[in-house]
Amino acid sequence: MKQTAQITERLLMVAIAAALALAVVLAGTALAQTAGISDAESAPSTVASSMTTATSTSPETVHDSPVAEDFAGGEIDFFLEELRRREHELDLREQSLTNQQEALETVLTEIESRIAELEAIRAQLAQDLVLIDRARAERIESLATWYGAMEPATAAEQLSTQDVQTIVDVLTAMSERAASAVLESFPVEAASRVIEEMGRRR
Repeated sequence: MKQTAQITERLLMVAIAAALALAVVLAGTALAQTAGISDAESAPSTVASSMTTATSTSPETVHDSPVAEDFAGGEIDFFLEELRRREHELDLREQSLTNQQEALETVLTEIESRIAELEAIRAQLAQDLVLIDRARAERIESLATWYGAMEPATAAEQLSTQDVQTIVDVLTAMSERAASAVLESFPVEAASRVIEEMGRRR
């Protein structure tokens, strides 16, 4: 931003020099007309010489003149102040963007942490379900062995008190001969529900 201010100040000095050169040209033309100069070639050469002198004046020379000092004390200070103000606004915007980015990164970190926690819970639930399924399978196998050792009528009487899902699981785990004998001893209505559920699983 300091380099930009320096370049702007130099450009302003060049503009001042050009303005002064134009003023010299206009002044020379006015003097020539007032003095009644008749030689058409002398006026342009005089004006050109004045313009060359004015435009070749360095920014330092122009800056030392009272006009340049007045201009620098007003317009240049205004432009420099405007540049400083804009630089300050850019700094504020940059700081605001930095704060927003930091806040966003914090939120993203929290989200990632929460996702990791949920993934851990999901993995634990999946493991628990595997253990539950295994325990249920072992229980069904044990019930199938127990009911299979009973008389079909007794097994049907006790097994019919279970829910349809458990009855089907137990009968499926039993041998086909034992399951058929137990199912024949079921009440007609209960046997119909069991057969219907077996048909759904096929």
